[in-house]
Amino acid sequence: MLALSWTGMLSAYFGARSTILIILFALGSTVFIVLLKNDTETADSLALVAVISISVFLLLSTTLASNNLSGADVNEEFYLFSQILERGTWLWNAGFGNLPYNSALSITILPTVLSIVSSLDGLSIFKFVLPILFSLVPVMLYKSYRQILAPSASFMAVFLFMSYSGFIDMPSLGRQEIAEILLVLLMMFSLSGSRSGRGAGIIVTMILSLGLIVAHYSIAYIFLFLMLVSIAAARIFPDRAKRFLDKFTLLLWGVAALAWYAYISAGLSLLGAISSFSLVLGGLGGLSNPATRPAEVQLALAFNATVGPLHLLNRAIQYLVVMSLIIGFFVLLKRKNTNAAQKKILPLMAGSLSLMLATVALPSFGSLLNFSRFFHIALLFVSPCFPIGIGWLVSSVGAIFRVIPVKRVRITFPDRPVAAALLFSYLLFSSGWVWAVAMDPLPTSVTFDWNRMRGSEKIGIQLDYYGWYIVGPDKEAALWLKMYSSNSRVVCADYVSIFHVLAVYDNRDPIQGDNYELGQIPFVKCTATGSYLYLSVFNTVSGYGTGYGVQLWPVAEYSNGLSSQNRIFSDGATVYQSAGT
Repeated sequence: MLALSWTGMLSAYFGARSTILIILFALGSTVFIVLLKNDTETADSLALVAVISISVFLLLSTTLASNNLSGADVNEEFYLFSQILERGTWLWNAGFGNLPYNSALSITILPTVLSIVSSLDGLSIFKFVLPILFSLVPVMLYKSYRQILAPSASFMAVFLFMSYSGFIDMPSLGRQEIAEILLVLLMMFSLSGSRSGRGAGIIVTMILSLGLIVAHYSIAYIFLFLMLVSIAAARIFPDRAKRFLDKFTLLLWGVAALAWYAYISAGLSLLGAISSFSLVLGGLGGLSNPATRPAEVQLALAFNATVGPLHLLNRAIQYLVVMSLIIGFFVLLKRKNTNAAQKKILPLMAGSLSLMLATVALPSFGSLLNFSRFFHIALLFVSPCFPIGIGWLVSSVGAIFRVIPVKRVRITFPDRPVAAALLFSYLLFSSGWVWAVAMDPLPTSVTFDWNRMRGSEKIGIQLDYYGWYIVGPDKEAALWLKMYSSNSRVVCADYVSIFHVLAVYDNRDPIQGDNYELGQIPFVKCTATGSYLYLSVFNTVSGYGTGYGVQLWPVAEYSNGLSSQNRIFSDGATVYQSAGT
């Protein structure tokens, strides 16, 4: 029955794209938190069906919101994939500006192989295949959490992970999708302890850990940090902690990572890591100033919170969830009868919590990978702390009311209904659904509130929309450039256009070649005769163009000098050609 319901709602979503169906389905699925019985054999099966259903719905709510790619980095990833598919070879030593994207086989070799084997086009691979593969991550997390938690508690932990906006927006980062699949597979394999033999176990562990290196450099660095924490904790507290990887495997992994990032990516990721470390050290002087934290950290801590009951409730829910994670960790740490799985995951929890703390405490740390990504990755390991922490909080509050005499009133605090209400509220606020329904002055959800973002009077909010979605007129103008423009002539466009729609549909290298002029004043190369000026819908509507670091400049400084005779394409987005031949 649940499977039929899932299929019917999925069909309805495809037909009407009504986001309310996703919300209603998630609401109905949270009932499992209350209904699951720890002593029933069907508890795991019911929980797994609910997990995979919610996972697919939340991910498809992002990727199906547009017929084109959605997000930022995914467009550059798609460009690299299309180049490899067109050439039929992977230029392993080719750079991508100052970004080591080419070293990530998860967005170069893997989608190319999938496209060739399945005959699917690249758009289908990035919009459907990769997100559907990533939807298995919550399932594997549930299997991992079951090594230390009961079915209902494991479901709570996984639901918390899926409720965070970083999970919903993950289809915009193809390389991180694959890296997290490998990371969670490695965790599930290690915590389960189901090795057919020591030799076979070492081989599987090595393959999965090496896969992290070639999948995503940022995840690999975080993995290295967690492994070092694991080794240190096992040496200092041998009765409470256990190494996640043995020394030989970790040493071999470190050598492979150093060789890959120094040779294949031409040292770009290593230089990036060194420069990030220097950035963190340089920002230590602003420890006491909240304004030195990135905007996402300030938003998470509500330093500049908007006044209003819903915003106060959102802040309370966010703080309560984080408090439950921290309390749950210490409660789990105090348990005496810890099994092998708990001994392995405890150091990973400690390392993940320290990363979360560092994004708040250190001024420049949160901007390295951005706060939401750090928090999302940390939830992979610390989510099991939530049901433990919320259970402790509920029991503590109940104990207070039992001590304080209350006449004619019987107050009880069952932990499962409280957790269900808290988790679902967290999903509604984190996804931005509440702000869409309440018509908040500052819409934030590109999934649920895209229409208001597109029509907002604030340029920054408009830019969030057009920077996330590729709209039809922009796509058509880019395709026209690809078909009819001369590849030997420069195309001038702003930063967002070059790295989004033009990277996907004009298929020119946005960094290496001389065929693009970045959207920074002045457009030196666009003074040449015959060069093209590409103005997107955002440029036309807002009157501004974007530069590196989301700097804005007035489009009129360039377009006013071009008459209608210079306009060679116009359909929302416009293409001009300067005078001359």
